[in-house]
Amino acid sequence: MRIQHIIPILFALLFFTSCFEEDNRVTPHVPGDELTVELNFSIYDTMQYFDCSSNQVVRAYGNKEWNLGFETARDGWHILLNSAPNYYIRHTGSSDFDALTTIPDGYEWIFDRPDGDPDSTAIDKWVNFTETDTSYTNEVILLGRYDGINYSVIKKFTFTYVDAYNYEFRFSNLDGSEDINFSIEKDTTVQYIYFSIADEGSIVPQIAKTDWDLLFCQYSTILFDDDGTPTPYSVRGVLLNSFGVEVAVDTTMTFAEITLADIENLDYSNRIDIIGWDWKSFEGAVGKGDYVVNLDINYFIRDFAGYYYKLRFINYYNALGQKGYPVFEYQQL
Repeated sequence: MRIQHIIPILFALLFFTSCFEEDNRVTPHVPGDELTVELNFSIYDTMQYFDCSSNQVVRAYGNKEWNLGFETARDGWHILLNSAPNYYIRHTGSSDFDALTTIPDGYEWIFDRPDGDPDSTAIDKWVNFTETDTSYTNEVILLGRYDGINYSVIKKFTFTYVDAYNYEFRFSNLDGSEDINFSIEKDTTVQYIYFSIADEGSIVPQIAKTDWDLLFCQYSTILFDDDGTPTPYSVRGVLLNSFGVEVAVDTTMTFAEITLADIENLDYSNRIDIIGWDWKSFEGAVGKGDYVVNLDINYFIRDFAGYYYKLRFINYYNALGQKGYPVFEYQQL
């Protein structure tokens, strides 16, 4: 082949190779904007569900808006307690719903473990499954509230049925008045169905389980007093949506300098209280001190879609100086 024929062919090959490489070039990763968020409602009396991807609170509930949460998975049976308004559960050991009209001795008022382990709920295992049968304890369980001094009974419950699609249960006042039989149909688009005892029982609309990442709320946990005694205590913090959202924690990196490459291979957890309440501390005398935020704690969030965010808290007070309005900055990496 003559040289004058080879040269045009080489130029053509170089041109098409260049075009191919241009079309298949990986789009460079561009981090999102750095955002600062101040919650609009007090964490002391409102539960606020925040979605990182849309930078908004997608739903807010008053603390007392619901009492129990029913797991919606087809094989689900766990029942959650809303501890935000200091609701507690007390077992009775009795299965005679009509006869039990007083608070029995020998049991303590308890709440769900804040780590979100579904097998550590206060109501516990009220149904037993075997390969051939399903049975129910029919135990009478008391729902109560702690006012800081005393516990008072709100309702008594017995949970009587669950399958892939429904729950059935009964509740009344402790003396047996206002006796209600109630059923709940499972909705698998949400993780739990919220139930309120108000108005003879009602369902509180919940948001889709993939529409939120963080829950800003009050909840109960165990803290130790100055004598080392474990004590139930209400704290205000952040719980995680464990359905596909995970978080890693770091105290060594400088927040402004953190990139995606720094955090992709960290250890992530879906324990719901991994962020928790101790990103702040109280300094000074009671009634005179202030809450101070630890600026050195970095939280890294991996959401349902696989996007990563870095987040840190910068204040516990709003622009008016009112406590209980967390302010945080975060960025999609």
